[in-house]
Amino acid sequence: MTEQIANGKTKILDFGLEEMQFYRGEIHMIKMVGDHPGIFISEMARGFNVTRAVVAKTVRKLEVHGFLEKKRG
Repeated sequence: MTEQIANGKTKILDFGLEEMQFYRGEIHMIKMVGDHPGIFISEMARGFNVTRAVVAKTVRKLEVHGFLEKKRG
């Protein structure tokens, strides 16, 4: 299901609530964390070929809405 959403043509996925609107990149990040629990932001950045700052900003947004939880190890 997440692959279908992530690979679709729609840029924003809207589930009816403001906090339930996702960009495709956010869906990819949620999936990556689900596939690799405990993954570091730097590893995600390398996997997506973006900067750590881009990943950190997106993770922060997803964390605020309760979709990801960032832990210090």
